[in-house]
Amino acid sequence: MTTPSADPWFQPLFADRIGGAGYGKGTEIYKFEKIKRAKRAALREHPERRLLDFGIGENDDMADSLVREVAKHELDKLENCGYADNGIAAFKEAAAAFMKRTFGVSLDPATEINHAIGSKPALAMMPAVFINPGDVTLMTVPGYPVAGTHTKYYGGEVYNLPLREEYGFFPNLASVPADVRRRAKLLVINYPNSPTGAVATRDFYRQVIDFAHTNHVVVVQDAAHILLSYDGPPLSFLQVDGAREVGVEVHSMSKGFNMIGWRMAFVAGHPRIVQAFADVKDNCDSGQFMAIQQAARRN
Repeated sequence: MTTPSADPWFQPLFADRIGGAGYGKGTEIYKFEKIKRAKRAALREHPERRLLDFGIGENDDMADSLVREVAKHELDKLENCGYADNGIAAFKEAAAAFMKRTFGVSLDPATEINHAIGSKPALAMMPAVFINPGDVTLMTVPGYPVAGTHTKYYGGEVYNLPLREEYGFFPNLASVPADVRRRAKLLVINYPNSPTGAVATRDFYRQVIDFAHTNHVVVVQDAAHILLSYDGPPLSFLQVDGAREVGVEVHSMSKGFNMIGWRMAFVAGHPRIVQAFADVKDNCDSGQFMAIQQAARRN
């Protein structure tokens, strides 16, 4: 037995990637948990005030009524109760139809699309596809940290690309040192960008594609907020010539379809990258509940 203040016997066994023997003793926490704690504290200390939440960006509306009704109906079907593995064909086909309808992008649902249990796991798994010890992931900051965290888990390094106003809140790709470019395997971008609100242009995406070709870097474009585009029609990375040759785009059902908590997303783009992602995913989860996939495809 141990006293409450003593370390458990397995304390030295924690992996170095999460802090090793020092795990649980530091003050560093996941940044979105930090935001949630601050929200809870503010509400507790000032219950009389209305909280204007500019934090994690959770939707405050319900999914479409048709989607909810389909989910209820599909819940009672025995055929939806098995393992979905890498996704049902109906959802992939609906995702392909969405890409064609919204962006004019034609994708093969069988080879160029794979579902994910939210975009967060997709971004977390992508480093497992490419990153070995010593490899580099290029990431825009501020931004979503998950791909960088998992890059470090696999012994890789993260090189931050600051988003500054003088560059229109786009990364200055020309500033990446030559030795970093040589070791870089992934470039993770996010447009429309959170939290700056910057929206990608075709010219920017062409720069990204040229950079990827020149430096043999795979692009992962996080399109979680793509439907929240107001100055013009939403622009997909895959709409730009050459994009499919260098990477993938990750789409989420959360923000644009009010399906936060339903955990539905898809990865689309180069078939070899999509397949590699699916192989890693096969060893991480058994797919999203098929009733949710059936409901999501009705959007």
